[in-house]
Amino acid sequence: MKTADFYTKESIYDWLKDNPSIQVKVNISPYPLVIPEKRLNTKYVKSSPDYTGKDNLLNLPRE
Repeated sequence: MKTADFYTKESIYDWLKDNPSIQVKVNISPYPLVIPEKRLNTKYVKSSPDYTGKDNLLNLPRE
């Protein structure tokens, strides 16, 4: 589902789960993979850990 010009975290989660052979990377070096996560029935995505130990998705610009 698209809201305004963005996809919801739930729809990205579902798409990643439905397409496990496709890799999506965060557009910030070192380009970690986007991975689907679920906690207490809440679907979301995060970046795979890298040498910084931080979630690179949180460093993307917000519009």
